[in-house]
Amino acid sequence: MSSQIEESELPGNATLSKEKTNMSYSYNNRRGWRRWRIFHPGRGMYHDIKRRLPYYPSDITDAFTYRTVASTVRMYFVNLLPAIAYTLDMYRRTGQFYGINEALFSSAMAAIVFSLLSAQPLTIVGVTGLISLFNFTIYDIISMYDVSIYPQFMAWTGIWAAIFHWLAAIFNTCDYMRYVTDFSSESFGMYVGIIYIIKGVEELVNEFDKGGQGPGYLACLIAILYFGTVYGLEKIGSSTIWKPSVRTLLADYAYVNVSSITAQARQYPLKKPGGFHWDFFLLGCTTFLSGILGLPMPNGLVPQAPVHTDSLTVYETDLEIIPTSGGEDREIRRPIVRATAVVEQRVSHFLMGLGLVGTMTGPLLVVLHLMPAAVFAGVFFVVGWGSIESNGILQKFIYLQSEQRFIQRDEPIILVRRRKVSLYIALQFIGVAACVAISHTIAAIGFPVLIILMIPLRILVVPRWFTLKELQILDDFTATNKTVLASLGGKPILPEDSKVEDWGLERRESEARHGVPRQRAGSLHR
Repeated sequence: MSSQIEESELPGNATLSKEKTNMSYSYNNRRGWRRWRIFHPGRGMYHDIKRRLPYYPSDITDAFTYRTVASTVRMYFVNLLPAIAYTLDMYRRTGQFYGINEALFSSAMAAIVFSLLSAQPLTIVGVTGLISLFNFTIYDIISMYDVSIYPQFMAWTGIWAAIFHWLAAIFNTCDYMRYVTDFSSESFGMYVGIIYIIKGVEELVNEFDKGGQGPGYLACLIAILYFGTVYGLEKIGSSTIWKPSVRTLLADYAYVNVSSITAQARQYPLKKPGGFHWDFFLLGCTTFLSGILGLPMPNGLVPQAPVHTDSLTVYETDLEIIPTSGGEDREIRRPIVRATAVVEQRVSHFLMGLGLVGTMTGPLLVVLHLMPAAVFAGVFFVVGWGSIESNGILQKFIYLQSEQRFIQRDEPIILVRRRKVSLYIALQFIGVAACVAISHTIAAIGFPVLIILMIPLRILVVPRWFTLKELQILDDFTATNKTVLASLGGKPILPEDSKVEDWGLERRESEARHGVPRQRAGSLHR
């Protein structure tokens, strides 16, 4: 045993010093073959459960707060509308095999299972657009042979997918997520945003095909008005219009349509540990059940969820006063929005699942069928544009187009030569373009391979073209929160004289200057 001592937070804000032993989830003191994580099956899941189990009672008691009510309402709509939008696409393109009830039941089952049993109940799992793409691409392939075997084929697909989920969780492969950086996650976010906007356009084109020009143009108007309404409410929620209480009300209720942020994003002050291995194993269980029941397989909702963290976050708006040289009464005032706390609990997730079960009843299904399809095209636009607008790729591209004299002199990115910034985002654009291109072919189910290949590309190839200092400014590790790294076996191994804290200089400078804005639809990082 090691004699090291570390501070550990316990439920109830109690703090004590405990001895760090070789039983803690780390491989730093291992030598030889013992350093290989695959030779310690189940170790990651064991420590995930061991870390989170003491917090289970507080996951219930901490829910007695207003933020839980707001989160429940918001998450219900955040899960419902996109799930229906994706299902309409699947319904048309899989020979009507998947319907609304199947999608709702799949989302409800995943919500109830994850709210009760997961190590990180903030993570929302349900029917995604990428699963829709996966399902109808398989249908296109099967239809070239014998479409009648599609149900059996999807059942076996779910069974084998579950087996691979279980193997990945048991052999601790989730640990390598600590090496994922914004280079690949921003590319994935951009790809998802583009795909969803394309889906929105396809929905509107379908309205022209079914009803002609009149209904088609009306559908376009409805979709644009829906997008404009939601976008406007999102902007008001993060602005300085009216009082903070009114803005909070808008952000909590008028803003319920779609939104996203990674459940354990860097800027959120999470205190309770998560558990990637156990949650991945649990996802395998829900995948298995969905496969044998003929349901669309649930997955982590990207980009419209998990918004759970954002809806449970307590924000405060501070005033920053910057004196100018124009005299005593001349000053610049600007708001700084900061995330001060997160209500970490399970109840809102569970209630959202029960709400989806209630939606499967006859009267509510009748109401859902009365909604125009154009609304769901608007949902695609909101989710897709949110993923694009806040994406780091677009932010760097805008920087390259900006006039030099209007760029802040203390921006870290100005220390990187413009041609290097151009090269960096060009590599990301190539990855995004390749994924979008393959998604419109019969090989569409292979797009995850391209996304995964961007991780070793970033680790093995990109450092040959950029200095360490340039990468520390342009890139950042997706998982830097200590509570997240605890489930991934500790910090990633970095080059000499480099620490995790040295990365993401551009992002940290932006947050110091502008604070953390309320995350809007599809925002993965910023």
